[in-house]
Amino acid sequence: MQRIKPKKSLGQNFLHDKNIARKIVNHFDPRENDTVLEIGPGTGALTELLAGRCKKLYLVEKDKRAIEFLDQRYGDDDTIRIIKSDILDISIPKLATEDGKLRVIGNIPYYITSPILFHILDQRRYVYDLMMLMQLEVARRITSHPSSTDYGILSVLTQTWATPAFLFKVPATVFYPKPSVDSALVHIVFNRERNEIADENRYRSVVRGTFGTRRKMLRSTLKRLYPELPLHQDHFSIDLNKRPEECSVDDFIQLTNEIDHGIKRRR
Repeated sequence: MQRIKPKKSLGQNFLHDKNIARKIVNHFDPRENDTVLEIGPGTGALTELLAGRCKKLYLVEKDKRAIEFLDQRYGDDDTIRIIKSDILDISIPKLATEDGKLRVIGNIPYYITSPILFHILDQRRYVYDLMMLMQLEVARRITSHPSSTDYGILSVLTQTWATPAFLFKVPATVFYPKPSVDSALVHIVFNRERNEIADENRYRSVVRGTFGTRRKMLRSTLKRLYPELPLHQDHFSIDLNKRPEECSVDDFIQLTNEIDHGIKRRR
């Protein structure tokens, strides 16, 4: 496999272990009718295993050196389209219009994992699933459950609209250069529509706001977020003495809808 000198500014840690690459793609299980978007293919550790196994493969890469390498190898393949861009600038609906929902896979720079996840969450109606190599700590946050120390904003917002699964831990030794922490492979299936959420923006604000002071009770944080709203317990089905880490996704949805109802009632 050709090597490109990793750029620290891009957070590059290239996967060089072919056995791990095969294991990842086997879990992803691309099908001949799939439209797949690979984030940050680099020198193609996953790309070479995806090529020829799906209907259309989009390679989104911002490093011009990697673009040149990928173009030399895959430029004549009509099933592969190389896009020089930051994934955060990509409009997923535009790529999904022709072939239906996208499947997304990638080895993600640690510093941009959360922005990428939220970018895809915002466009989830056009994505079937997402498989990402990410920092082990972040993988645990995404897949954790209420009352655990890792449970937080990433857990709630991901699990609101998707089912995440922690697949396996990946040691730092399979990357070049070797990062200081281990990684993990996470598979996220966007299989939940939440039409019962009255105001999605308010929902996100409640989740972020309450976890911003996660050790405080909901009552205390909500008083700061919504000073105009009387916080009488009999107006809420969720115990306002709970801390956010004790609340399930359904609890947050119910809490947000009751806040929304209370605000509208006062207008």
